[in-house]
Amino acid sequence: MQARNRTANGDNEAGAGQTGTHAKRGKEPCSRRHERRDIIIFDLHTGLRQDELLSLQWGRVNLFNKTIIIQETKSGKPRTIPLLETALTILTEKAKVRNLKNDLVFLSIAMTKIDCHNLIRALNTAMGKAGIQDLHFHDLRHTFATRLAQRGYDIGKISMLLGHYNISMTQRYTHHNIESLRDGMQISEKSGYNLATVGENKDISNG
Repeated sequence: MQARNRTANGDNEAGAGQTGTHAKRGKEPCSRRHERRDIIIFDLHTGLRQDELLSLQWGRVNLFNKTIIIQETKSGKPRTIPLLETALTILTEKAKVRNLKNDLVFLSIAMTKIDCHNLIRALNTAMGKAGIQDLHFHDLRHTFATRLAQRGYDIGKISMLLGHYNISMTQRYTHHNIESLRDGMQISEKSGYNLATVGENKDISNG
């Protein structure tokens, strides 16, 4: 009987192959990590709801006009989202390698719609490795709105981007941290208000 071939270190090739397979199981495919990263960054720059993002189709993407159309929305009204550089770059790169058999922008390894539960698990894994605790997918949308509000963006426009029924829904997202409030107060202080200037203000006469 012919002896089994062995590798240079004395292990048989079959065993070495099995060992290599097991060793690779612990590693996440590079394409999956990139897809997860793209999803997180894209949502931070568009504020989409989870299902809006996972259901986004190439037919609703206009790279020339730098916009995406969200057709199926919670409010029932389609909305158009402008794309800035970061989000546009992600879609431009994905368009180069898109799967022509599936119109979805973001796909699973099996080239199907990404399961929301799998996405949440992947997000938790990524955040855990980054040392970030208790972060939910909806927090990405929250962060998008809060950043705009802290930079003085009109709340009505933020509401339109988020697809809210009314502005009161948007106000939940636009809380300000203590430093942003401090910055606003410093503007008032630098204006040089004192008792004399207050007395000159006609509106103060009514108390």
